Amino acid sequence: MTITKEIKKELKNWGYKVESESPLKLVPIIDPNSQPGDHKEVLIGIPAMIIVKDAMRDLNGDELDLTALDSMDDDAYLLVTANVNYADEFDMSEWTTMTVGDFKELADSLKEYESEISWYFGSNEEMQFSDGQDLLNQLTFKALTTEEYDTLDSLFGGSFGDAGVFEHINELDSEQDRENDEEAEEMVGILDSSELKKIEKLKLFGWAIEVYDEDEYLLEYKNTNGDYAITGTGVIDDLVEYHKRNK
Repeated sequence: MTITKEIKKELKNWGYKVESESPLKLVPIIDPNSQPGDHKEVLIGIPAMIIVKDAMRDLNGDELDLTALDSMDDDAYLLVTANVNYADEFDMSEWTTMTVGDFKELADSLKEYESEISWYFGSNEEMQFSDGQDLLNQLTFKALTTEEYDTLDSLFGGSFGDAGVFEHINELDSEQDRENDEEAEEMVGILDSSELKKIEKLKLFGWAIEVYDEDEYLLEYKNTNGDYAITGTGVIDDLVEYHKRNK
């Protein structure tokens, strides 16, 4: 992977600098006002590559642009389309109609949803997204006139498709509340029960993950291939997602 000047500039916005490219190694940019724990962070190999790819997505503008909604009336109608892909094998499309106000609420809810999202839509087919923002990025929208909205509602009942995207989005709020309640009751040190289960799964891919500094909420990640990191708990979900997509 070539680390261009543009990528390095974006990484700087994220608070990282490239210490070496082979192996790929990121370290935090030291802020005079930073906490001592920030100086301990380091990412090598896969953990560093995950950060670089996330920065590249931001740089390339892959996030859904919602600025057009600012000039629309909340009661106006939209056609919202989900274009999703299953395991790089086939594409699926699903659409629904809703008001601008409802779509804004949907987008805000997805942005705040930080857990992995997955659901089965066939006998053994599973949609997987790293978090709510990842799922939001699969959506597009366009304005509808009242006449167009009424026609789609009359002909299709306002939606069409079987990927289950919008049905699952509507279920996320209650799932998040339930997960938060469960995790609040099952914390072990700085890790919750969900994170502990994911750490067990990552052992299958050669990862050993242990608490490095409990006061600073830092973990040590290392695997048999030499990939290494001292960073926060968020990399757990990133590694699970990485290995799902690279089986």
